[in-house]
Amino acid sequence: MRVDVLNAEGRDAAVDYTAGPGTPAAAVHPPVNYWAYSAATRGRFCRHLHEVDPAADAVVVLLRRSNRAALAAVRALKRQGRRVFLSWKETGVHQIESQLINWRFWERPRLHALHELADGAIASTLASIAYYRRFGGAAYPVHYIPTPYPVDEPAWDFSVPLQE
Repeated sequence: MRVDVLNAEGRDAAVDYTAGPGTPAAAVHPPVNYWAYSAATRGRFCRHLHEVDPAADAVVVLLRRSNRAALAAVRALKRQGRRVFLSWKETGVHQIESQLINWRFWERPRLHALHELADGAIASTLASIAYYRRFGGAAYPVHYIPTPYPVDEPAWDFSVPLQE
């Protein structure tokens, strides 16, 4: 399964991982956090809807400070018949709570609308599952998938033998 991650109108640079995660010396964003999901599946990390590859099997749309761009992207992707999942860009409980506290009254309806349109959510932390269910309902499909770092790739294996 190939997954593209969309940080709609975000500031992070787009990265194409279709040839794999590259090497630590490469001049692209390392495959960590949400970049790791696209790198692990040979997908793309995108900033704009037009960068999402039609060949991707699913798109993970990141939730962040303002969800206006995310909602527009999810609506467009669903019109195309795409599988769409949501995920908080920052998944620490304190980070999610901070966003919920600071959102103005119009963000919460967007968040509910996003969950109604999406096919489910990808939780990178166990603690974030409750927040997806809070806005999507008890039966909302939430898939816990820890961040898939490319440690099986020799260039990304930074482990040190126990003796050392």
